[in-house]
Amino acid sequence: MTGGETRIVDVPLADAALIDVDGAQARDLTDQPATMVGVTWSNEIDAPEVHARGLAEDGEWTDWFLLETAENPETGEDAAGTEASWLGIVSALQIRAELDGADVTEDLVAHVVTTSPAPADEQASQLSGPDATVSQGAQLRTMAAPAAATMSNPATPTLGPGTPAYVSRTAWGADESKVRGTSAVDQLKAVVIHHTAGSNSYTSAQSAQLVRGILDYHTRTLGWADIGYNVLVSKYGQIFEGRSGGLHRNITGAHAYGFNSGSFGISVMGHHSSTAVPRAARVAVAQLVGWKLLSTFQTSVSAKSSWTPGSGTLFTPGKTVSLAKMLGHRDVNSTECPGNRLYNEFGSIRGEAQGFMDGGWKEHLWAFEGAGERRRWGRWSRAPTAPASTRQRC
Repeated sequence: MTGGETRIVDVPLADAALIDVDGAQARDLTDQPATMVGVTWSNEIDAPEVHARGLAEDGEWTDWFLLETAENPETGEDAAGTEASWLGIVSALQIRAELDGADVTEDLVAHVVTTSPAPADEQASQLSGPDATVSQGAQLRTMAAPAAATMSNPATPTLGPGTPAYVSRTAWGADESKVRGTSAVDQLKAVVIHHTAGSNSYTSAQSAQLVRGILDYHTRTLGWADIGYNVLVSKYGQIFEGRSGGLHRNITGAHAYGFNSGSFGISVMGHHSSTAVPRAARVAVAQLVGWKLLSTFQTSVSAKSSWTPGSGTLFTPGKTVSLAKMLGHRDVNSTECPGNRLYNEFGSIRGEAQGFMDGGWKEHLWAFEGAGERRRWGRWSRAPTAPASTRQRC
C-alpha cells in the first residue's frame, strides 16, 4: 500500500488464537501487517488495561505498549476503546487485555491500522530539529500553504510574524472528506500538553503517516469530527497542524474533557512515561505555547485562568478553579498523560516559552494598553495574520 493511504481492518479478538506469553494470556494475530493498532469494546463493559506488541522487520517482537483508553469528548468518561498507538512496521500482532486480573480479550475488537508513505512526506521531514529555520518566504511557499478546507472548516491563512514553521493539513495529506464541522470560541484560556503513547521508533519521514493514521482512527473508528488535537509535535521537532478550522482561531478540540472549549491541545508523538523527550520536541512545544498565548495578547506563561468545569473532570462540578496557562492532560482528567518524563519538563518548557514571548512584540502591546487603547478592541480572539501583500497567491 502506497500513496499515503491508510487502511483499517477490524478483527474480533475472539477469532484469534488465545496463547500464553510470559505467563499471561494474549491473542495472536498472525500474518497481520500493521503500523498502528487500537482496540474497542462494547459500552456495557468497563475499560480494561490493554497492551499490544508487533513482530518487527528484524524478526524480533517489539516491547509491549500500553494502549491508553480514549476519552469520550462528549461525556468525559472513558470511551469504549483505546487510542491508536504506533508500533512501527510489523507483520503480526499480539494483544492482551485484563480487567480485574482476568483476560477479557474475547470481548474486544482490534482495529489494525496500516499507514503508508506519500511523496510529500520527505518534504515534511526537512522541517526537523530545534535549530530548524525556515525563512518566511520559504515557509509560505512550502509547508504553510493554506490547506484545502471543508465547507464548514476554514483553512489556516498565512499567519503573522513569530509563527513557528509548521506542516499544514494539505502538506501532511489530511483527507478532508472524513472530517465534519468544527467550532471555535472567542477566548483562549490555556494550552494543554499530551502525548500520543505507543512506540517512539519512527523516522522523521514516517511522522506524517503517523498523523494520518490518528486522523483516520479518530474519525472512522471513534467517530469524532476530526483529529482530536489542535497540533501534533514529532520527536524531531516537526509541528503538524491538527484539527481543522484554522490555527489562527481558538478551535475546540477533543483532547481534555471539560476543558476542550478555550484550550489549545498539543500532543507530542510517542510515549514519554519513562522515555526522555528529545530537545527538538521540547523546543517546538515551547515555541507553540509562547506563540499561541502571545497571539491572543497574553504575555505570561505563569499566569492563571479561571474555569468552572462540570462533571467528569478532577474537580467539583460547578466550582470555579484557577489553573495554569500551560498544563498537562493529567491536571484536569484522570490519566497519566502526558507521561512523567514529559510532565517533569514543564518547568523548563514554560521558561523557554516565556523566552519566546519576551522576544516577541509584547512591548508594543504594553504601549498600546498604556495609552488606554485596549478597550477599543475588546477581547482578541484570533492570531494575527500576515498583511495581504505578503500572502501567497494561489
